[in-house]
Amino acid sequence: MNKEVFFVIGSLGGKGWGGAHRVICILANYLAEKGYPVTIIVWRDSPVDYPLNHAINLIWLHCNVKREIDMIEPCIKTRRILKQHPGAYLYAFMSRMATYARIYTIGLNIKVIGSERTDPRTEPHNAIFRLIRDYMFGFMYKTVYQTPDALAYFPKRAQKNGCVIPNPITPNLPKRFEGIRRKEFVTFCRIDKQKNLPMMIDSFVQVHSKYPEYKLRIYGTGLIETEIMDYIKKKQADKYIIMEGFASKVHEGILDCTGFLSSSDYEGLSNSMLEAMAIGLPCVCTDCPIGGAHMMIQDGINGLLVPVGDSNAMTAAIIRLIENDDLRYRLSIEAEKVKQLLDENIICKKWESLLYEENEK
Repeated sequence: MNKEVFFVIGSLGGKGWGGAHRVICILANYLAEKGYPVTIIVWRDSPVDYPLNHAINLIWLHCNVKREIDMIEPCIKTRRILKQHPGAYLYAFMSRMATYARIYTIGLNIKVIGSERTDPRTEPHNAIFRLIRDYMFGFMYKTVYQTPDALAYFPKRAQKNGCVIPNPITPNLPKRFEGIRRKEFVTFCRIDKQKNLPMMIDSFVQVHSKYPEYKLRIYGTGLIETEIMDYIKKKQADKYIIMEGFASKVHEGILDCTGFLSSSDYEGLSNSMLEAMAIGLPCVCTDCPIGGAHMMIQDGINGLLVPVGDSNAMTAAIIRLIENDDLRYRLSIEAEKVKQLLDENIICKKWESLLYEENEK
């Protein structure tokens, strides 16, 4: 392959990092296996949460990036690296990384493929930076969004070279459970404010008052773990709402649970929701912007949708699952079909196609 591919990312794992680095690792592995020269430029020292093909070149910049001004050093270092590779393609995920990538490649023969991974109306939180991001996305080689709603947010210039590519499903997930399910609900996610776990906790406290035999297990790590544990204790719910931390084989451990919950205030396309659906867990999710949940879930067909921030609606949906065996079974059967729709190879081929113009395909 004569097309040289770069990825740039702040970190390859650790607390506070979610699905973007997982998709980068999947795509980098796919392209490396197909023979493309692949390099990942990592700004911060971090653990590597997902295995990488031995052919991938990892460049660590060892930068301490905490404030906006700290971005200058890694931007300069990344530009110096890319300057030596004219004609290369650069995948840059997340608003900040993509926007900076387009800025520090000005004057270089580098084709930047920028990808927005969450709700562009909400993140980044700085309104001025959002305006800069919206403008710079119009000057990308190509842009990628997780949902049609996210694509529609951006200016026409950005939409012109934009497309929607959903997240791939993790391969080799366990098959859907057949049998009597455990009286437990589960969520697995990055533990941060965006996920609005207090709303889920409030909801489950109400569920427990009617069905005290049911438990909720929360898997994941993040920047507000202590805050969430304190909230559970404040609600006197620590006997039936359990923080489990990180689990390397979470899918096997939750396969026979009653259902999966997601209470996000906003989201791109939730990896945990997709994986829960793929293993046949009946899902109750907030219908949050920027449309990932209603893109994949048909309410009452392959999952249940509830309004953002409405703990009473989530309570009612959970109780509906508990009390209706037939509904749980039907949702489970239909949810699992997402596995074929979002097969890893199908999704990676869509990303690979961005390296080619129409006359090259």
